[in-house]
Amino acid sequence: MSNSISGNRALVLGGNCTPALELATRLLEQGITPILTWRSQNALEQIADHLRDQDGDYQTLRLDFHDQESLQNLEQITPYGIDFLVDFAHTELETLLAGADDELIYEYFSANVSFRAALVKRVAQAMLANRKGRMVYISSTATFLQNPGQGFYAASKSACEALYRSIGLEMGKKGITSVILQPGYISSGRGKRYLEKREKQPGKLDLEVVTPAQVADTVCFLLSPAGSGFNASTLRMDGGLCSRK
Repeated sequence: MSNSISGNRALVLGGNCTPALELATRLLEQGITPILTWRSQNALEQIADHLRDQDGDYQTLRLDFHDQESLQNLEQITPYGIDFLVDFAHTELETLLAGADDELIYEYFSANVSFRAALVKRVAQAMLANRKGRMVYISSTATFLQNPGQGFYAASKSACEALYRSIGLEMGKKGITSVILQPGYISSGRGKRYLEKREKQPGKLDLEVVTPAQVADTVCFLLSPAGSGFNASTLRMDGGLCSRK
């Protein structure tokens, strides 16, 4: 079975994070147009800098999970079809539950769960036109084994996993499937910051670290025919971290 990806266009949420940029490079190598979403001007510049040699071969789309009206921007791309959706996007709220601000809690879940539900619904409808589509949600092992202060993050990630699982269950027979990938510690973004903080602490645990390139390669496999047997499934990619006693 081939590991090459068959499709034309991939919507990549959180398009400026390092694993998403690594994925974009791989998609371009296979002739697939990545549509990378951005929220801030800085994020857009990060995308342009990483793909400066691929100008014109990719697209960008402003999508702000805190701005419901930005959902309308999907209308710029859905008429042309979406073969894949890869979701790296997630905002941060790392704080102890008992001390969190009520307004921030509502905003956080509205952005990360409610907005995403509306977005996934629209993309699924667009995929339904061709009776073909694949969604990969990048979750986290925090849904299984969280650290103090990760309660909101873990809860919202778990809710989003349920949304993507539902797509695979409800639309699998119509050609639209989903899979959830749970990386452990990634050497970029919030994972990198956490690892750097641990380096300064005595008696730190020996942790397996996943690279952005490994995440991108795994996503490519899940988008390929070789990974098509996974649907409405959750795969853990943490070097055995959550299996330890």
